[in-house]
Amino acid sequence: MHMAKISASHFLSTSIRKKLVRTIYAAVATVVITSGIAQANENKLKLEYDFLGASFRVLKVTFDLSFDGKSYLVKSQVSTKGVANLFTRSVSYFGARGAINSQNPQPQEFQSRTESSKGQKTAQIIWAAKKQQQVNTVPQPNEFRLAAVEKVLKPNFPDPLTALVSIAFSNDKLCRRNIRSFDGRKVFDFKLTYIGKEILRKGDAGSYSGPAYKCQFKNIPIAGYSKKKMKNYRAKPTPAYTLWFAPIKSAKTGKTIYIPVKAVGTINWATVTALITSGTLNGQQISASQHAFNN
Repeated sequence: MHMAKISASHFLSTSIRKKLVRTIYAAVATVVITSGIAQANENKLKLEYDFLGASFRVLKVTFDLSFDGKSYLVKSQVSTKGVANLFTRSVSYFGARGAINSQNPQPQEFQSRTESSKGQKTAQIIWAAKKQQQVNTVPQPNEFRLAAVEKVLKPNFPDPLTALVSIAFSNDKLCRRNIRSFDGRKVFDFKLTYIGKEILRKGDAGSYSGPAYKCQFKNIPIAGYSKKKMKNYRAKPTPAYTLWFAPIKSAKTGKTIYIPVKAVGTINWATVTALITSGTLNGQQISASQHAFNN
């Protein structure tokens, strides 16, 4: 496996911004990736989020998903905002495309690019049928991290965006699964545990109010991290986050899509909250008439 130069994003202080990126992946590029989605049957989901650290706005996240019954295309952008820009300015782009088989997304390509005062980092993963992923990252990971990734990497590991699409299409498996993911540099688990149902009132979750499924989320590092990171995690695992997913029914397909609308967790000294600020499905604002509990 060849690794070149690319990575996830850099925000805030080094430790906080790296952890924030994992939260964004789970709850939620303007990288050039083409799609073969048929326009007539295409569904378009557009989401925007604000991330607040200790009540200060630190990140803005956009998420655009286009899909039909056979394929999907997803793009996301993460940029530092507000007080975070006092520490560092960065913008990260992510993109993924793939096929859909029986509601299960199958990745074909993933790209990421981060631009900051420290320079540019990029990554690309290409999946070929039942073959090991082709990986190109710049800069290339060191030998220790590369060897750790090669030891555990399997062809069926999805990229983080595809993992998020899988959660959106979860049906009765929402928050009752683990997803092992690979971003071109690191392998990590998304562990989701179902908590229960909750009615979010106006103001609880940004622009959304209504029914939501409440879940616990853990990001578990597996490979590609420094020895210090792995040692610290084993000694003191990262606290779990709480996520809320809104069940939104597509008028085109009649199927329910699970959309993250709120996330709360603690990173080092700060409480981090993510809130949806805008959401549309096929051009219509996500509204009370579109959501309902399924189980």
